[in-house]
Amino acid sequence: MIERLGNLIYWLGCGAAVLWLVLLGTKIYTDGLSHRPTDDVFVLLVPPAVFWLVGRGAKYLFAGK
Repeated sequence: MIERLGNLIYWLGCGAAVLWLVLLGTKIYTDGLSHRPTDDVFVLLVPPAVFWLVGRGAKYLFAGK
């Protein structure tokens, strides 16, 4: 049962990361990039990586994979 919870949290993290990238891609397509490229890299890459890593950690912790 706990293994299934780990897998669920992992897939929710993956889904949140993909949703973030899609919504951000839509915003960039409509508004363009900001004047400070470091902000763009932070906003583009850090939150999806955190979502994925939290999900991956939960999968490792609960499912042992």
